[in-house]
Formats: sequence, C-alpha cells, structure tokens
Amino acid sequence: MKFSLAIYATVAILLSCLNGVCQERSFESVKFGDFTIEGGKPVQIRFAQKDADTRQIRLVFEARLDWKDLGGYTTGLEIAVNGSAIHGSRLLNKPLRYKTRSGGGNVWCGLNEGTWMLMYSPDFSDAIKTDRKFVYGLYEKEQEPYRFVLDLTGLTQHVGENIVTFSHYMKAILRDVHIEFDSQFIPRQNLPSKETPAPTGEIPDCRQLVTNSTSVMEVGTKIGGTDLEINAIGRKFHLTTKVSLPDGKFATVAYNLGLNCEFRTDEYSFTRMTKGLGGMVLFRDTFTNLRQEPTGVIFENRLELPTAPDKTLFHGMEIMLDEVRSPTNPTLAAFFGGDCAAIFLEDDVSRHQAYLTREENAIGVRDRNLGLPPGGSHTIVWSIYFLPNSDYYGLINRVRKDWNSKFTIDGPFSFPYGAGSGDTPVFYWDAKAPVTERAVRDYLARRPVRHIITHVTGDYSVGPGSDHPRLGHGAALMTSYYKWWQDSTRNMTAALRQYAPDVNVYAYLHKNLCSKIKGDTEYAECLATDYTSRELTRKGDTRRYIPTTQNAYGRALRDTYHYLVEDIGANIYMDEICLGVTEWQKFPEWDGCTLDIDEKTHKVKGKLTIPTLLVRPFLDEMCDYLASKNRRLIANGAPTFRSLASRKALFFTEEGMGVGGLYAMHLTTPLAFCYKHGEKGYAHFLSSMSCGIPCFIHSGDWSRHVFPMTPDEIHEGYLVCQERIITVKSGIFGWLDGADAVCFVYDRKGNYVKADDFAKKVVMDGKAAYEIRMPSGYLAFIVRKDQADAAFGPPAQPKVLKNIGPYKDWMVLEADMRADSANLVERGDDFLELTSDERPFMFFTPATIPVKAGQKVRLEMTMKGTGKAGAGILVYMDAGWSHLETSVKKKELHGDTVNYSEEFIFLSKDAGAVRLCLAVEKDTKIRFGEIKATVIDK
Repeated sequence: MKFSLAIYATVAILLSCLNGVCQERSFESVKFGDFTIEGGKPVQIRFAQKDADTRQIRLVFEARLDWKDLGGYTTGLEIAVNGSAIHGSRLLNKPLRYKTRSGGGNVWCGLNEGTWMLMYSPDFSDAIKTDRKFVYGLYEKEQEPYRFVLDLTGLTQHVGENIVTFSHYMKAILRDVHIEFDSQFIPRQNLPSKETPAPTGEIPDCRQLVTNSTSVMEVGTKIGGTDLEINAIGRKFHLTTKVSLPDGKFATVAYNLGLNCEFRTDEYSFTRMTKGLGGMVLFRDTFTNLRQEPTGVIFENRLELPTAPDKTLFHGMEIMLDEVRSPTNPTLAAFFGGDCAAIFLEDDVSRHQAYLTREENAIGVRDRNLGLPPGGSHTIVWSIYFLPNSDYYGLINRVRKDWNSKFTIDGPFSFPYGAGSGDTPVFYWDAKAPVTERAVRDYLARRPVRHIITHVTGDYSVGPGSDHPRLGHGAALMTSYYKWWQDSTRNMTAALRQYAPDVNVYAYLHKNLCSKIKGDTEYAECLATDYTSRELTRKGDTRRYIPTTQNAYGRALRDTYHYLVEDIGANIYMDEICLGVTEWQKFPEWDGCTLDIDEKTHKVKGKLTIPTLLVRPFLDEMCDYLASKNRRLIANGAPTFRSLASRKALFFTEEGMGVGGLYAMHLTTPLAFCYKHGEKGYAHFLSSMSCGIPCFIHSGDWSRHVFPMTPDEIHEGYLVCQERIITVKSGIFGWLDGADAVCFVYDRKGNYVKADDFAKKVVMDGKAAYEIRMPSGYLAFIVRKDQADAAFGPPAQPKVLKNIGPYKDWMVLEADMRADSANLVERGDDFLELTSDERPFMFFTPATIPVKAGQKVRLEMTMKGTGKAGAGILVYMDAGWSHLETSVKKKELHGDTVNYSEEFIFLSKDAGAVRLCLAVEKDTKIRFGEIKATVIDK
C-alpha cells in the first residue's frame, strides 16, 4: 500500500505520544528521480550521511523490466552498497514470497542472496493486480509489484560518500529512487525461519489408508431432458452439455438413451457413453466429422454444484483464475467440508486443448478449438469423482490407483562428472582406453546410484572462433566434432555394463534442440516458429525444430537415438519431453485436432498445431523402439498424454518449475530434481517433500534411504511406499500389514542424528506403528526391515585425525586435466606419484578432516622429485567440494627428498567438512610419501 510520508510521520508521532513519550520524528529524504538501466551497464547513485547517524537508512524505488506488455517475471537486478550486495532479508515493505494468479509464485530475492526479481511490464499501472485473466498477476493485498523498500542500515559509512550500484543484464526502468533517513525504524519482516521444536501433544495419524474407498452414488436422467442428475456424497449435482452450431449458436444435448445420448448436426455427430463406477462417473464423448473437410467444434460440460464450495483447486492449487489449462495434472476439485467432487481430463486432446472452468456454483470443461479431420473423429474421455472424507491427496491417490500409476523406482541418478558435486572431473571416464574396474568402483563408492545421465554432448576444447558449436545438440552429436564425448560415453557404458550391470547409462537428448551446422537449411520445414525459438535462432548456432515421424528432422533424430542405443550402448534421457516448444502455431504438418475457431460465428479461421500433440507419434515410435531393444527412458517433465505415462518410464520435475512443477508429478512418478548438493540440495529435498515428492538425484547421505520405492500414497509432507515411508512432518506412520521397520533421521542441515531421540515404535490396533516427533526442517525414513538399507548403520562420520591414506583410495577431483591424465598417476599403498607435463592438477583424499573455525591444522609429509608441489585445504560448501579455504603452499624440489611441514588456519564457519588437497605445477614429477594431519587448537 502506498502512503504519504508526511501522514506516515504524523501517525508515528501520535503513536509515540500515546505510549507516553512524545518525540519529534527526524526524517530526511534524498531524491534521485528516475533512470534506466541499459542491459549490462550499471547505474550508480551517491549520498552522504551524518556522522554516527543512528537513524534507519532506506533505499526506496520502483522498478520493472521494460516490456511491450505484461509478461511474468525473472531475476537479474543486482544492488550493492559500497560493494556489499543487498540481500532479501533487508526487504521491508512486503513479504519475500509472492503468489501469482496461476497458483505459482516465487521470492523477490533469496534471504541471503543478492539477485532480485522484477516483473515484465510496459508501465507501473495496477493492471498486474487488477487484470483477472493475467496468469502471472499478483493478487495478495500486501504485495506491491514494483515498489521496493530496502534497509541499508549497517552497510553504509559516515565518512565520505556511499555508492549504491544498480545492474541488470536486461533493460530495466527505475522510478522515484530516493534514500530515506528515519528515526522511526520499519521492522524487518523477512527473517530466517526459526526451528519449531518437536511436538509434545497430539500428532496426526498418518498410517497407510485404503485408497479404493467408494461412495454411494446414483446417476439418473429424465428421458428427453437435458439434465443428468447425480446424487452423491449426500448432495445433488446436475450436468449439462452444450455443443456448437453454425452462426454462433449452441445446442444443449438431450438424454434420449438413459445415461447415454446422441446428437447430430449437418457437420458432425456427437455420441456419449456413460459408465458409473465406484464413486466415479466416466464419460466417453465421440465427435465424428460428417464432411470431407476439417470441422470445428466448441463444447462445454457444466456441473452445477448444490452450493458454492468451500474451496476449489486447479491441479491441487488455489488459483485465482476462472479457467486453467493443465495437461500434466488436468484436475479441478470442489470441496464441501471434508467431501470432494472433481473433474479429470483423461484423453490426450482435451488435456492439451480444453480449459477446466469454475463459477460460483459450478465447475466444468470448455474446449474452443476441437478440430475434426475430414471424415475422422475424436473421443474425449473425462470423469467426475465424488469422494467422501477426502482431501486433494486422497483424490490423487484414488486416481493413481485407477490409472495404475504405481511401479518401482529402483534408485537415484547422478551425472557422470561435475554438475555441482565437485568430485569427478570431465575426463574421469577415459575416452582413449577402456575404463578400469577400479574407476567404476571408486565412482560408485562416492555415488551409490542406479542411473547415470550424461550431460549434453560437447567438445570441451572448443574456444572462440571455432568452426563448430561447443555443445552438440540433437542430430549434431553424431558428427566427428564430438568424438571425445562419443568415445567417453561408449567406454563408460561398456565398463558399467561389465562391472556394475545394475547401473544404467542414459544419453542426453532434447527432442527440439539441434546445433548441426546448416541444420536450418537441411531441416527448414521443421523449424519451430514461436517467439522464443526465433530468438534462440537469432542468437546462436542451436535452433529448435519439431520432429515428427514424417519430416526430415524426425528422421534425423530417429537416426540419432538409434546411434545412442546401438553404437554407444546407452539408454535415452529426454530433456523437456513434453515442453521445449509449446506455443500453438501453424506448421507444415497439422496435428489433426486443433483449429482456430471464431467464437462469435463458429466459423473455422484456419488450422493450428499444438507442438506436443504433433510430436506424440514420434515419441510413441521412440518408446516402442526402446522397448524392442530392452532399453529404458528417463525424462525431464511430467508426461502430458496417457500413452507416454503408461510406459512406466521415470519422469522428474526440475526445481525451476516451482510448486506447480511438483503438483504436475502427482499423476506420474513422484520425483523432483535440482543441481544442488550438500545443504542446498537437502533444503530442496525438504521443500519438494512438502508436496510428497522426493528428490531423484543423489545429493547427500539421506539419498541412500530414498530408493527403491514403490509409491502407494502421496500426501502433503510424506510419501508412503511399499518399501519405506519418507516424511518431513511429525505423525504416526505405518503400513496396513503392521510391518516392522528401522528409522533414520536427519537434522536441518542434513546431518544424521540418533533416531531413538525422534522415533518410537508403538503398537496400535495390534499392529506396529512409528511415532515420529521431530523439529521442523528434519527428515525421517521409516524403512521396512526386509529392505537392504534397513541394515545400514549410521553414515560414516569424519575420521579422527591420523595418517591420511593409503593413497590407493585417493580420487582425481579437479577438472583441469588432460583426457589421458590417468596415465600420469601411479599410486600404491604408501605412495602417490604425480606427473604433470601440461597443466597443474590436484588430488583429494576421500577422508574428511574434522576441523573447526579458528583451529590450526599442521600437515606433514615427505616429497621427492623435481618441480613444485604442495598442499592446501579444500572446504565442503553448499554446492560441493569447490572452495579452497587455504592457499596451496608449494615447495620446489630438485630431485632430493623434502620433509614438508606447513600450518593452516581454518576460517570458514559454516563448512560441513574439509579435505586435504595436493597440487603440482607444470613440468613436475613428484612422489608423495606418508601424510600426517594434526589439529592444533587456537
């Protein structure tokens, strides 16, 4: 809410007088006006303050990304005061987290991060809040879309001037920028959440439910009437169906055949088959074209509710829109007390085309674009569920059972190198020689995974001015430019098949992206034409194409996945399987079901194509091929059509898809993913589990207790599987059969803690159950005793300081190495010999050194050889083993033996652990002897 500073000051003075102390407010404002940040060109303002100023200092401004219309939001604005970034915790005028009408939302800035979110907008008007159809609109009263008030107190200096720097990589407009000095402090509202202690009173009973419960339901019609009456969950509902006629008219379908009905126009016929099942009515509506030219149909199914519901949820979320399209979770549920009436879209066409709609006393389905091919037909399949005593998750579990969504997910995945883990270099998997059994064992000891997904094909030697792109997307990956990637992946796949046959390799593929030279000429008819694709084409070598079973790019991509399977020996990982290109466009090929229909006249204006529906036959063909070769599929994103979902492939959602992405996984494999490891990866695991979705990537000790899992029930905050229960909430948990289990608990930072302090076995109704009482931010696993990981003890803790070795267990972790670096290493039980004839590289021990901030570590070792070598300490930070805490102190050797002894002061306060690193410079050959590490207290 905007207000006058004069009024604000008067109110503040009055309040202080009411408290018995009347103090005059001291307030100043330094104004800088309006300015524009051109992309990549920082703007600065400068101001001074009084000596020892005790007032609050605030930076106030309005900001937006300059855009032709309202268009959502993105990060990029960075603000620094005297070189110090302003973090989200300093936002004063609104909560950090905001919601959008679509049910999504984000944070203006991370609590301890310095990159701010701005809205795309042509002006600073209120349209972003008042336009009810704008999906990215902000509707919360306390949110100000453009205005920011930031607390600079403590970041400024009273000697000289203070400099505030604004920067953004895009064009941003700032308005009414000013600095406030105020003796009246606005309190900070965005502070880190405090740990809530474990509950001591009553806790919810979360034991496994029977998910196939049914409700008493009567479905009846009045012959010749247009109203289908449904009596369920103690209430009366009425369904009507309207279909389009020429000249903008509609007809309401009459029931002349009991629950089924027929309707006919000069252009098409409509036939409905209705079936009542336990607690559900299933509809199969077939539209058949009676002409030999494309025919358009607009239809609406409207379920009148007995009363206004307490709440309605689109795909599980409270959304402030009247209609929503959601191919991944096409659900609209109305709740009356504890009972539920919900519509599900089940066929592929309506999931992509139709809107789920709501009114004050009705919910429904509306399609404005159904296209019938000449003489052809489409069958729209949808259902209405009526469930007593059911929340959204109870509804989802019932539908998952009906759709047979359950199967076993056998293990986590990781990347073959890099990606934030920091412990495996790009060249770990040798491209020039067979990969050794030892390399496989070392890798799997660090990452006990069942799936390895490669990064995109690349040539990591490519520099500026190269005649080919660094990344080999799509059909480009088969060219000789990317031989290193081909050989490395082939050798890795062969080694794992030989030494660890239960671990599968998946080669990266994106169905739309291709960086093949002159691909835009060779596949010209296949180019995607939406705005984002045009921008991508303009900026670089990689372009977006639409593969089909008939077009040139579809044939090229078919050859590509055949090559990955038959030559490389891999399975397929498909990035953005139902995303990539989604904008409805006119393409050379028609999807056979989408038309641009004039809503006033009902005349067909032309053909449209939904890219995902157009690509559907191609993906079906690929999946059939993989099945014929006994190969598997992992994909990024939820499947948007049933034929793909029924493949029992593994689908996950990326962190960037937000809460909406998590809800999208409720009807498929409940898996999330982020690139983060350590504490940040753990935080993502906890946040995704708030929607009952665990993280798929192996990113910490807790990952070893996630799989295998066969999901039975998804709930808010916990997941019940046949093998285990995963929960971030306290409660009483157990299975229907009362199975015995072992519990594992992890604290707010992902550290293993003694489970007996938080988990207790109890007997309820004669069956074993587990009472979990833990503070907020904790994670518990309840693992059936017949599972292998139930026998695991607590994870390995940092070793007591002693001689670090033997060297045979050391691992190459630095990426700056040649592909044949393994030939430059010789190691035994009591020595490590390193040779560097090109670039410096490092080795790290897998053993951690338990050291605290302020302590001193003494490293002692013997070295013999020529060149320079030394040691340092590497710190485990949030993203992985990536921060060098100490400089590496090197000594020069001339063939003699040197006793190396150095002391390092460890400063990092929040590092999880540290590791010892050894480094050698170019043109060296060094043999290291025994190493001893000793902690010396400060």
